[in-house]
Amino acid sequence: MKDNKKSVTKNDKENMTGEECIMTGEPLPNVTTEDWMAINHYCETEYDLANAYAGASNMVGWLDDELYDDDVTQEEIKRYEEWKWLYTQLEEKIMSVLKKENTNTDFTGIGLQKLFTLFMSRNGFFDENGWWIKKR
Repeated sequence: MKDNKKSVTKNDKENMTGEECIMTGEPLPNVTTEDWMAINHYCETEYDLANAYAGASNMVGWLDDELYDDDVTQEEIKRYEEWKWLYTQLEEKIMSVLKKENTNTDFTGIGLQKLFTLFMSRNGFFDENGWWIKKR
């Protein structure tokens, strides 16, 4: 059974008591990858790129978990593959930006994750247990 509840952040004192952040429902219900790119102006600005990446990353995380359900359908697998493809494309665009800015940087492992975190942070997002969350 699929719920479409909102995500809960550590700042949502009504629902959380600790420093946790959990995703309580699909991040972008009823949104296609095409819709998501249009919503984000096809990544015309760096913020659009970060926002598109955050949504795609969260969707890939959510849908990947759904693949382990006993009742997973071919439609769900296709949807995961579409979001994974978009996620990979957006990741490559961010890598291009980062390489222009950091020409002497090793783009593997933890160094790459730190650069992605800095890129996302300067565009208003933070990583909370693998979910990209908009700063308030």
